[in-house]
Parts: sequence; structure tokens; C-alpha cells
Amino acid sequence: APVFDLVANSIAKGGLFLFCVETHTGKAPWQIRKSMRHAHSAHYIETLLRERNFALVEKQAGIIRQDNGRPVDGLFYLAKKRLDEVSDAS
Repeated sequence: APVFDLVANSIAKGGLFLFCVETHTGKAPWQIRKSMRHAHSAHYIETLLRERNFALVEKQAGIIRQDNGRPVDGLFYLAKKRLDEVSDAS
């Protein structure tokens, strides 16, 4: 997850990270679709955030874009870099 690493290393404590992903509900954490775009599971994204010391502020499902005139389902995330380091014991 190079993008998450880059953001985690660049953003100040208390900083906000706003992004969206295409929704993936299969068993794998992510997949590459026919459109050649990546889709991710909510569990995978939230694990990446937690491992990089972000707190989930808000998550909302919605249409993130159109592909050949069809809506693409996704998740919008707002996360905040924690002020203190939190270890994930799980």
C-alpha cells in the first residue's frame, strides 16, 4: 500500500486524509477490474488506516464515478492522523 505509506509519512499528526475507493465485496482484499482499476474491501482499507495510525472519522457509500455511462459504487473515507501512537494488538 505505497499510497498509504506515503500519506502516513507525509501528513502531520491531526491531519486529514480524504479519499475514495471502488467497492470490492469478494474474499480477496482487493482486485483489478476489467476497467483496469483497483477495487478494495472495506476491511482491507480500514486495516491499512489503523496500521498507519489513522482514526476513521467517517465512511460513506456512494457513486464515485461513471464508467461507460454506468455508476460505479464506492466508499468515501475521511481519516485523521492520530495525535498519539496506537499499537494494534490484533
